[in-house]
Amino acid sequence: MNISMFGLGYVGAVSHACSVREGQRATSTRVAAMGKHSCRNFHARKMTFANETARLGDALGGDSFQVMDLVCRDTESNIARAYRRPGLACGGSCLPIDLRATRSLAKQHDVEAPMHAGILPSNRAHIERAIAKVLETGKRRIGMIGLAFKTGTDDLRESPLVLLAEHLIGKGLSLLVYDPAVHPLTRQGANRKCIGNHISHIGALIGGDQESVIAESQVLVVGLNDKKTVEALRRHARTEQVVIDRVDVGSHGGLHARYVGLCW
Repeated sequence: MNISMFGLGYVGAVSHACSVREGQRATSTRVAAMGKHSCRNFHARKMTFANETARLGDALGGDSFQVMDLVCRDTESNIARAYRRPGLACGGSCLPIDLRATRSLAKQHDVEAPMHAGILPSNRAHIERAIAKVLETGKRRIGMIGLAFKTGTDDLRESPLVLLAEHLIGKGLSLLVYDPAVHPLTRQGANRKCIGNHISHIGALIGGDQESVIAESQVLVVGLNDKKTVEALRRHARTEQVVIDRVDVGSHGGLHARYVGLCW
């Protein structure tokens, strides 16, 4: 990286701020330089978000200042550290649906909203990266630990892991799945419809326990980040296996398998 392209005074300030806020030693110049760009990109993104919201609000006859005031009042998710750690793509029953609704409203009212329009394609590109990481191993027995879109939920709707599983099955790979929250509900409600649309034989793919999925797989795609999963990987993953991590279980350490982070 050509550090001369960065303002080193600002880079130093970012590095110092990281050490003060996190109680750690100053970070590397490379990370601080990326931090400088990321901070300013994030500021530009926030301004763009507010302005696209304002254009849509103007078209719909709503007060955009009130809308953004409501957004900023949420200090647990919106103005917080929430949703700001690298991981797999977003999914679930809320975010993709609301994004599509916003894009549809913008299109109906001839409102330009390119930032909103670009989120789902960017999300898909992140899923494609996860697919590529699995295929690059050249191995054919894949174990997926986690199927729902986040740990602790039974919701399969628009889960990136469901899309990943669908793609791997289409490539003819052998697949086993473990998700304790999903298993009892695979034939009920919205999950039943999701399974019918995506992986009709998913019931046969779900293993009874984590240990058997780990034991029978060459590659483990990890989508659960809980104490039980981390401990099972530490105890049972073998040196000849590959762990592809989408939720940062690698930060816990102690894995014997070859570790591959999604973007880290």
